[in-house]
Amino acid sequence: MPRVTKYCAKFVGLLSTAEELAQEIFLQVWLRRTRYRPQGKFVVFLFTLARHRCLNRLRDDSRRRRRDLDVGIDGLVAGVCPPDQLDALERERQRRVQAALLGLSTKLREAVLLRFDQGLDYPDVARILGCCESTTRSRVRLAMERLRSDLVGGISP
Repeated sequence: MPRVTKYCAKFVGLLSTAEELAQEIFLQVWLRRTRYRPQGKFVVFLFTLARHRCLNRLRDDSRRRRRDLDVGIDGLVAGVCPPDQLDALERERQRRVQAALLGLSTKLREAVLLRFDQGLDYPDVARILGCCESTTRSRVRLAMERLRSDLVGGISP
């Protein structure tokens, strides 16, 4: 469960929401366990569910924000990096990386998180995302270029 929670936290940007999503995902797996027919790796199935839950939550939150007040990036990042576990420099680094991740489009963010944060290979990531492997590789490459640009560009000499 920690692996799914970590993925969801980085995807949606809020730890409390990620924990809730992870519980929903595992509840869904449990309730549908009798209908599950293995067609590949379980991890692909699990992260496909996680991806869909995260996308749904982001869409719902976006609708809610349009109706309510707009939430700033600091509010989204605050729950991901507990202050008592890291020194100030590490907290700032984590905040910058999370802000850069949240600045990516959803398609780029999900591809780079599944590939590097979850350590899945390109064919598995492609199956989870429902696209071809070359598209997945392109998304990961583009995401890494944008992250590099955002993170290196933000450092002052």
